Amino acid sequence: MLELLKKAFDKSDVLIILAAVLLLGHLDYDNLSIIDKIYLASFAFWTVMKLIRLYITYTNERDKK
Repeated sequence: MLELLKKAFDKSDVLIILAAVLLLGHLDYDNLSIIDKIYLASFAFWTVMKLIRLYITYTNERDKK
């Protein structure tokens, strides 16, 4: 499982997650600006695409065995 995560995550992915944690922790959710909404939507899209990539990588690795 650890090898799967190493194949699926790059250094840039770790930076994106770190930036997301920092920014999501400081958002005022009661008063979101349009930039905040765009950021939330883009991070949600990135998360879904990353999960799809993990699934594809997992199925490819499982089929090789």
